[in-house]
Formats: sequence, structure tokens, C-alpha cells
Amino acid sequence: MDDLAEARAELTLLEEQERQLFERLRNVRTAVQVQRNRIDQLLKHVTKPSINRLPITVLYQIIHLADDEYGLLDGAPLRAKRRLASVSRRWRDVILTSPGFWTTIAICPSWSPSLMRVYVKRSRECPLNIQIRWWLSRDQLPKFFELLGLVISCGYRWRSLIIQNNNKDVEQGIIKSVWNVMFPSLKHVSIYVTQKLDYPPFLHSQNAHVLEHLDLGNNIGLDNFSVAASLKSLRLRCSPLTAPLPSITSLRMLTMTGSSCGALHPDSIHLPLLESLTVMLEDPQSFLAAIVAPNLGYFSYSPLQLTTRWSGIFTDLSDKFPNVQHLCLRHPRSSLNGADIGDAAAVCAAFPGVHHIEVNVPAFQAFCLAEQEGGTLSIADRWTHLEHLSLEMVDHNHPGVRFVEWLRARRHEGRPALQVTLSKFDAACVPNGRWLISLYNSLHEYCLLELKNVPLMFNLTVRTSDPTSLHDVYGILRPWVSLDGQ
Repeated sequence: MDDLAEARAELTLLEEQERQLFERLRNVRTAVQVQRNRIDQLLKHVTKPSINRLPITVLYQIIHLADDEYGLLDGAPLRAKRRLASVSRRWRDVILTSPGFWTTIAICPSWSPSLMRVYVKRSRECPLNIQIRWWLSRDQLPKFFELLGLVISCGYRWRSLIIQNNNKDVEQGIIKSVWNVMFPSLKHVSIYVTQKLDYPPFLHSQNAHVLEHLDLGNNIGLDNFSVAASLKSLRLRCSPLTAPLPSITSLRMLTMTGSSCGALHPDSIHLPLLESLTVMLEDPQSFLAAIVAPNLGYFSYSPLQLTTRWSGIFTDLSDKFPNVQHLCLRHPRSSLNGADIGDAAAVCAAFPGVHHIEVNVPAFQAFCLAEQEGGTLSIADRWTHLEHLSLEMVDHNHPGVRFVEWLRARRHEGRPALQVTLSKFDAACVPNGRWLISLYNSLHEYCLLELKNVPLMFNLTVRTSDPTSLHDVYGILRPWVSLDGQ
């Protein structure tokens, strides 16, 4: 019986200890929860580091811009991503989990197969932007084909393709490597080569049926030119064509540069949706006569020869472009042939509906001349809907008295005030404050005046008692300031 009593007493003691332990555990758990709640409340009032408070979309853009700064050569892309990923864990996670940072791939000698595989894998199924550059010798072709083989299987993902800056000895091999490949997602292509090459079949509509933007240098033959009906933007640098350009009904933007397009039949190129036309041809008459673009709203012309006159270009194109509202006419700064009244009249006749014209100041003087001797209306007054005038090449002599008189006459006739923008001031004649005030006083009463990117010079006097401070200030302001120490 003594043993039984002793055992029961021991059990009672243990049960009491158990109860006390459970009580302590319950108290600890309660304290833990209280402390967690307190920490949660405190965290709500703790300001996170600014690096972690950026919205994910903003962070994505920042990293993307920083990544672009490093370029694509010599392993720079991967080094850039490693450096950006070291900023914080959040940046690292964004970089590693965002396929958009891995979609631009350079097939160039400085890229290794392992780097190529990393990009292909981490880009997942996102569209790819492919650049083929800097292949300078035939000895590099085996590596080129090795790298191309790693991404050509993803040809269905190619969104853009740029081929340029390659040696003439390897250009044909590069183009032939993708000669007949199908690119169902390809939207943007830019090809510049130094050797004459035939028009590649991979640009045909059956190979790249969603192509929207095409930029071709002057050595790509256009005899078999064919593009998808989805094409919106086209830039061609051409020599005389041996085959006529087709009418592209979907085209909205066209840029033509080079010597000429050869002899084209008038009104033979129909571009019903074309909105923007930029022409930089030595001999543009035949091409402009061939264009039919009823929806054209922007036209830009830059002559490639100093002797080119607007009257020789536009005289036979009266009312050719009636819906152009934004007209941009470049005139060679070094040209000895200034525009005359015949040039101005030809321009106004070809583009009767202009609302905004960009031209240099000396050339616009011809538009301010009276149509008839002794008359009050100038050539520019034909533009009854003119709203905005952008003048370039401003110097101490331009705009002159004739321009001011034309503005004054417009004002006295009750016409709406023009918005006049003056830009590209002559760097050799940096304007001073007195000249700017005089210019402003002569114009602001007759127009809504805007001075854009005005170069200024001012004098700053700094005491030389502290040579270090003077050196620091001079180092910062040296490009703009003339210092006179005292």
C-alpha cells in the first residue's frame, strides 16, 4: 500500500507540473501572437526603402532603359543584368522572372552559344528581336551558323530582324542563311548591305505575312519586290528601278532616298491610306508624278543637290497633294540658289491646303513677296488655312523686314495670328540679350512667338580669393561661360 500511495502522489505531482507547463505554453503562445500583431502594426508605419516602393511597371521600365544603355556587344547584356540584379533582391527577381528582358538577341561574334541559350530559354515564348551584326570575315561564318542554329528553331517567334554592319564577304552568306525561312510573327525588318543582292524571298507575303515595317538599303534589288498586305511603313534607298513599284494599299508611311526611281508612269502608284511621305531623291519628279495618295497629310522634301529648285520639282504638280496639311521643305544651308517667287508659287500650287509649314528663314522670304507688283497679297496668302509657321536657320539677318511686313499685313487684314516657331539659330552668331529683345519686339505683336533651343552666352564674375572654388565653377560652366576673374 505504501508503494501505491507513493506512485499516486508522484502522478499527482507530475499532473500538476503538466498543468503548469500547459499554462505557461498557453501564455507563451498568447504572447507570441500579441508580439506578431504588434510587429504587423509597426511594419505598416515603417517606410520601405525607395528602391522597393516603386510600382512594378515603373521598375520594369527603369531596368529596361538601364539594360539598353549597355548595348549588345562583348557580353555586355549579361554583365548589365548581373549588375542590375545586384541592386536588390526585388530587382533580381524582376529580371529573372521577366521574359521581356531577354528578348533582344544579337547574332554577333562577341556572343557565345551559352549566352544565346540563356536568352532563348529565359525569353520563354515571347517575340524575339534579332540583330545580325559585325561579321567581318569568312572565317567567322562557322560560328555564325552555330549561333543562328540556336535561334532559327524559334523563327516563329522572330518579331524584328536587323541586318547591318557586316563585311561584304559574308553578307551574301548571311542573307542566304535565312533565304526561304518562314517568319509568321515578323513585323519589323531593316537590311543594309554593301553588295548587290537579290530581293530575299523571306520578305514575301507568304513567308512574312504580318510584316508592318520594312527598311531596305540601296543594294537590295527590287525587281521581285513583294510584301504583305499588312505593310504600314516602308523606307527604300533606291537607284533607278528596273521594275515598277507596286501599289501597297495598306501603306501609311513612305520614305524614299537615293538617286531616283527611274521613269515611272504618271499616277501609276496608288497608296490610298498613305499619311506621311518623305522624299530625299536627286531626281524626284517622276516619282512624285506617279504617286496617288488622296489621304496624304504630311510631306517632307530634302534636296540632295545644291542646285535643286522647288520650281523644277513642283511646277507640273499643281493640286497634286491637296490634303497635305503639314509641309516640311528642307533647303541646303550652303546652297547659293535662294528660293524665288517662282519656287514659292510652285510649292503653293502643289500643296494648297497647308496648315503648318517647316522651312528655313531665307527660303521663306520668297513666300512673302507680292504675287503681283503693287499688290497686297503675297504668295503665302494663298494658304488660307495656315496656322503654324516653323522657321529654321535664324541669324542676325533673318527673319528680315519683308517677313515682319508680311505678318503686319496679315494682322491688319484681320487674319488669325500665326503661331511662329523660330529654331536652329546660327551657332556662329550666338544671339545676345539685346538682339533677342529686338527680335521679340518686332514680332510678338503680329504672331504667337516661340523661340526654341536658343543658344545663349553670359558673363559670370567670380572672385579669385578661393582658387579651388573658382576652378570648380569654371569646370562646370566652361562650355557656356566666359569668366573674368577679379
